[in-house]
Amino acid sequence: MTKCELEALEKRAEEYGLDLSLIDARLRMTPDERVRAHERAMVLATALRRAVEERDARRRDPSATSH
Repeated sequence: MTKCELEALEKRAEEYGLDLSLIDARLRMTPDERVRAHERAMVLATALRRAVEERDARRRDPSATSH
């Protein structure tokens, strides 16, 4: 692939809404670093899910408390 073709593909990807810098940053990480980043993201996603569930429970029953 020529440099011109690569630049055209990058432009199309960016126009589509892809942030290639994020992909580049992840590819610069070691596999272990990517696993640790994924684990941190999963911990955050779980905490956010629980917070939403607790909020929704309080909305359904304002006397409900989390323990």
